Amino acid sequence: MNKNMTMAMMPMYFTNSYKTTLWFKEWRSESRMDYYFMLFVVTVLGFALEALQSVRRDLDNKRGHHYEELLDVQAENREHYMKLVRAASAFLYFLSLLLGYLLMLAAMTFNVGLFLSVIVGMTLGFYFLRTKEGGTTGAAQGVVEGNHCGLS
Repeated sequence: MNKNMTMAMMPMYFTNSYKTTLWFKEWRSESRMDYYFMLFVVTVLGFALEALQSVRRDLDNKRGHHYEELLDVQAENREHYMKLVRAASAFLYFLSLLLGYLLMLAAMTFNVGLFLSVIVGMTLGFYFLRTKEGGTTGAAQGVVEGNHCGLS
């Protein structure tokens, strides 16, 4: 490697500095307020990931439960409806993957605050998005079923 080249290496150990870079070179926290805002954004994105997965799972469940009702509808309308539902579910899945990987990259900064913000955001989403009957929705159901990554 050329000695004149400088590379910013990502730490391979946990750090606790408020000066950190997240996702883009331009988004660097230079003050504690910047850092706290960064933690807030990551927490909200963790919650949003759980919300998206919950909505997608509910949509998939409703599609299955209402299928018998759709049998009475004309075949052309039923097929159009099912395509729309599948497209909506696929788009929500895309957004879930996007958020999931962004959160993974935030955790991989090895910054303690960012790592904990990912965990706290997803945990709050799990807590507040449980069904009233005591079951689970979204990524929480994936964990119950053995998908520990939370992406279902």
